[in-house]
Amino acid sequence: GGSIIGAEQFYLVRSMDFILENPTMLIVADLLEDFVLRWFPVCTAILVIALSVKERRLYDVDLIANRFFVNSAVFITLGLLYFATANIIVQTLGASNLLFAYVVGLVAPFSLFTPINRHIQRFVDSRLFRLRYDINQIKRFQQMHNTPVKKGLTRQTFGGYRLLKRIGRGGMGEVYRVTDEAGHDIALKLISSMYLDDTGMRERFEREIEILYDLDHPSIASIVDSGVIDGTPYFAMEYIEGDSLETIIDSAIKIPISRAVEIISDVAVVLTYIHNRGLVHRDVKPANIMVKADNRVVLLDFGVAMIVNATLQTETGAVGTLAYMAPEQIAGTSEIDARTDVYALGVVCFELLSGQSPFTGKVANLLFAHLHQPVPDLCDLRADVPEHIRDAVSKALEKDPDDRFETVEAFARAIRGI
Repeated sequence: GGSIIGAEQFYLVRSMDFILENPTMLIVADLLEDFVLRWFPVCTAILVIALSVKERRLYDVDLIANRFFVNSAVFITLGLLYFATANIIVQTLGASNLLFAYVVGLVAPFSLFTPINRHIQRFVDSRLFRLRYDINQIKRFQQMHNTPVKKGLTRQTFGGYRLLKRIGRGGMGEVYRVTDEAGHDIALKLISSMYLDDTGMRERFEREIEILYDLDHPSIASIVDSGVIDGTPYFAMEYIEGDSLETIIDSAIKIPISRAVEIISDVAVVLTYIHNRGLVHRDVKPANIMVKADNRVVLLDFGVAMIVNATLQTETGAVGTLAYMAPEQIAGTSEIDARTDVYALGVVCFELLSGQSPFTGKVANLLFAHLHQPVPDLCDLRADVPEHIRDAVSKALEKDPDDRFETVEAFARAIRGI
């Protein structure tokens, strides 16, 4: 034990001698000491405040705190590794190789930076911020789920269907307006060519087909055909003429509160139907809600719907659309049930009434917002919103599923004041 301590003291003395004998190193050391002790805390505080003010969201502090914990742990770990490596070299080769020890000592920390950073990031995310999934993994899924497929079908027909135009596209596939042999308008959905060999995507596509065959509700587009043509899985369903709720919100037209309540209540009816059949939609959002000319609401896209308590072997990350995902979806817990759709419907209701999302920002910002940031006061964004609706939306957007409404039906009753 004494020899090790003696070697460490000798190493530190020689290091100080090296610095003192070199005026340039002495100046650099003084500057570093001054920066670490005086300016680093000040600069960090200014950065946190500036980013928070820029985004006008306090949850940026959570994000900065996350990165601060990660970076601090990484640099401390690498620093200890550096000194340990250099010390071992000095003890092994002698003090005459001090410069060599400095140089080689840097190799180990830099070569191990990526794995150390990854493991520490995962530890901080899971232990301090309740994130089971890797943020980068969620980013990749969101890009895949939301990035439009640029290249569509170039031919005029697909099996017995005549293609008119592409009406929808996303990460998993494309939707076309077509006519069948009888001249009826049909919506044709097929998996994107880039995912034809992706087992997980094909399984999800086939599961959507199975779910649609089992559902029979006037607010769900009926499936009329499915199969595989030229190696491409597809299904055909009722074509819905109307506007998506996303289009209505983006039009910036102020929707009467009574009409917004009616729309949310109608969506709650169809969600209640699928919940009673043991399903969770998991992707309730304005783009998946169509409003027909007769004001009938239709719920679309069951591509990520799941059976309650089912284990989906091919899912390795959080699924859904991040702006509408409940905290338990993001955290990757097993509490995915009807209350998950309650949360998403609460976000939709907030948007419908205020014209904006309760949480905004890039992927990491949205993750921390859904997990930690309180929902903004709806009445601050729209003064004529009744308090009972504001309170109902706030309850629907509670972080803990146990604090939300048990069912979408209960949420609908609350916004109607019943």
